[in-house]
Amino acid sequence: MEGRSRCLIFDPFAGISGDMILGALLDLGLPVEWLKELVARLPISAEIRVTAVSRGALTATAVSVVANEPERKRHLSDVLEVIEAAGLDSEAAELGASAFRRLAEVEAALHGTTPEKVHFHEVGAVDALVDIIGTAAGVRALDVAECFTRPVALGSGWVTAAHGRLPVPAPATLKLLQGLPVFEADFEGELTTPTGAVLLAVLTEGRRAPGEFVPLRSGFGAGSRNPAT
Repeated sequence: MEGRSRCLIFDPFAGISGDMILGALLDLGLPVEWLKELVARLPISAEIRVTAVSRGALTATAVSVVANEPERKRHLSDVLEVIEAAGLDSEAAELGASAFRRLAEVEAALHGTTPEKVHFHEVGAVDALVDIIGTAAGVRALDVAECFTRPVALGSGWVTAAHGRLPVPAPATLKLLQGLPVFEADFEGELTTPTGAVLLAVLTEGRRAPGEFVPLRSGFGAGSRNPAT
């Protein structure tokens, strides 16, 4: 329709993570087989499991990535090789690469090193690779012209990560969310992960959701946490 384009509006009212984004994209209409075929092209060994789950009063799509290989630490160069092997179009490949470059820059700043020397821990794992590459390719497959966000829910308390016990939101998450709207949620625990934060940052660059729009479709993605239990 003239004067209109297809946009994607994120509403992270319960936080955001890579698997939540990927689940929401499938809930919006991306075929499960499409995701499995994408993962099969990557130089990793993993299985994709997609289920409908309940989160409070809502039914959402949950994506689980089961790695069939030993966990390894990856550098930025290793991750970029995985992205190149995916055979994505140039825009999707650049989106995925931008996400990992931004992660590397943030980790380097926090630990006093360079992006090239950063060891990816959690975000270099197989599930994070699938979440980021799948999201980059999925947004392109849905023919999205632009992405926007509503305020992101932040948790509180502490979380145990590869670098030890960290406050919530974790320092990397907080840096990745700079320039994006956030709010304090009444919840103790991690609601927004670094993977979710970096994807939201590179996709939206902090662009706020428009005041008026025409809804075409909606989807809900579930994370591993179930606050109802």
